[in-house]
Amino acid sequence: MSNEENPYVLATCPMCGVIHTESSPHSYRYVDDVTFFDEHQLRDPLNMEPIFNPVCLAPPCRHTFSKDTIEATIRLHGCCPLDRTPQSVDSIIPAPFIVQNLLDKIRVLCPNNCSDDAIFRCMLPRHLLSCPLTLLSCQRGVVSGKDTAVERCNQRIRLCDAVAHSAVCEYRTFPCSKGCGQVIAAKHLNSHVCPRGKPSSKPTASPSGGASNGGGGGPGSGPGSGPIAGTVPGVNMVPVPGTVGGAGAVPVATTAATTVGGTVMPGNVMPGTGAVASFNGVGGSNVTAPTTALATATPTGVGGMGGPPAGNDSQIAPPSQKKRQREPTGPPILKENVGAFQWAWGSAGSQNSQFQCPSGITLSSNDKEIFVVDNKNHRVQVFNRRGEYLRKWGEFGHGNGHLNHPNSIAISPLTGEVFITDGGNSRIQVFDHKGNYIREWGDHGKDDGQFEQCFGIAISRRQEIYVSDCMSNRIQVFTRYGGFLRQFGGSGNMDGKFSGAYGMAISNIDEIFVADVSNHRVQVFSEQGNFLRKFGSFGTGDGMFNSPFCVAVHGSEDKVYVTDNGNNRVQMFTTAGSFLRSVGGTGHGDGTFQCPSCVAISSCNGDIFVSDNSTGRIQIFVG
Repeated sequence: MSNEENPYVLATCPMCGVIHTESSPHSYRYVDDVTFFDEHQLRDPLNMEPIFNPVCLAPPCRHTFSKDTIEATIRLHGCCPLDRTPQSVDSIIPAPFIVQNLLDKIRVLCPNNCSDDAIFRCMLPRHLLSCPLTLLSCQRGVVSGKDTAVERCNQRIRLCDAVAHSAVCEYRTFPCSKGCGQVIAAKHLNSHVCPRGKPSSKPTASPSGGASNGGGGGPGSGPGSGPIAGTVPGVNMVPVPGTVGGAGAVPVATTAATTVGGTVMPGNVMPGTGAVASFNGVGGSNVTAPTTALATATPTGVGGMGGPPAGNDSQIAPPSQKKRQREPTGPPILKENVGAFQWAWGSAGSQNSQFQCPSGITLSSNDKEIFVVDNKNHRVQVFNRRGEYLRKWGEFGHGNGHLNHPNSIAISPLTGEVFITDGGNSRIQVFDHKGNYIREWGDHGKDDGQFEQCFGIAISRRQEIYVSDCMSNRIQVFTRYGGFLRQFGGSGNMDGKFSGAYGMAISNIDEIFVADVSNHRVQVFSEQGNFLRKFGSFGTGDGMFNSPFCVAVHGSEDKVYVTDNGNNRVQMFTTAGSFLRSVGGTGHGDGTFQCPSCVAISSCNGDIFVSDNSTGRIQIFVG
């Protein structure tokens, strides 16, 4: 019987190179990467049924089974039925990786039925943000003058019709023409009684719905607070050349944020009968240039649960997909005491608050806790802002939650999840902020999703995970669940190539800064991996490097910090690469270093946190 006649025969298993049949499927291990969708290949090797509620056994076995069948087998035999390694029921652990990888590879149709082309499930949330049939819930609104209730426009509009609706929405707002400071919805213009004694007259609307009466609508209009002509507040618009005041602008891949009292609230992506997202503001927020936010939807959010609900200001959504262009500015103004030593804690050792090669450092999203990767102690330690020990997790090993020379750490500002590059185990592990294990991905190798020595890690505003591999000299990009997206780099000294890709950081306009250690430079890339620029060369002078290890970006102040390991200092640059000043010097005293490894910046006050590799301490400087 040929392969075409028997659907249960594969030519060669991509996992192990063996030809499998229905009666002898591939025995998955927890670290296997599922790259194809064949249901019979995901069968429990004990009963040949599709794997349900997948679990795996403790290392070194790690074979994957259905939970019910393996529990019964181990209770009866006390070992793995495939390799006979001794096991107990307590050694059974969840195996979500195999299922998540499979689901991310499934191709699905857009729930809006915009085309017949299937897309990867993990890319569906991004597609919905640009789908012309995605429904937007207008959500323009004003606060009632009689009480605190909010009147809203609750119409649902297709993304492709958003511009047209903005010109006729009865809740579009205008400033009072008499200058009383009140913002009035179009439907209430005739009934507005101005405190200055006369009814407010309705301004003349521009073709795109903006007000020519102080509204900033068309050419020649004076500054005002009316809607920006040719834009939909909360939806990024691209003005069409040749149109008056930008009328006829075209929306690009966005959903928008609702703003209440100046607080940005993420919209909601709801695929189903149509993806729904909110745009514009409440209380007249659309009288200024639009504030936008990209509503992120994770793979688990498909089906109506993508992104935090509108009105919840506890999670701020990342900014819009449209890349904000850098405006030319002068060098940042530095405070006179920038770089002044403040205090330090830690020493060499293995006790609490001691370190052996602290290689990674970051702050929590609220800046209240400092997370330090303790490389040779195979753990993470957590401190408060005063340097007081709070907790730790991790120990040497290869199982879930165990670490083997971890290198770097990053925290998602959206979910609070802690991502760690577990270098010795060639994987990324994810924990909650208390250190509870959540998931992992990766194993040793050079293929997509594999690592030779994963080192740096950074998280973009879209919640994409960037991981540097200092041995294979490349950057790989993943979803937050470990689904491989793309890679860039390669070995060499040309632009875009690396000789030791170590620490990374991402700016607030999605530029990727990578420390290129043996090329003694920092390279900057777009989020798609296109080379943009570089700065630095080998040497000891200002702006020169001797093995730069780590990069941090303070986006609000347009500054980049680089640990210059071989020169025992931290150098400060503009994001364009212009040198500003350096901190430190060689020594064991306060304010000096012996091989500084990593740097982190407080988003609250700009303080500079530096991990000193050889002395085993954390030093803090004025930022």
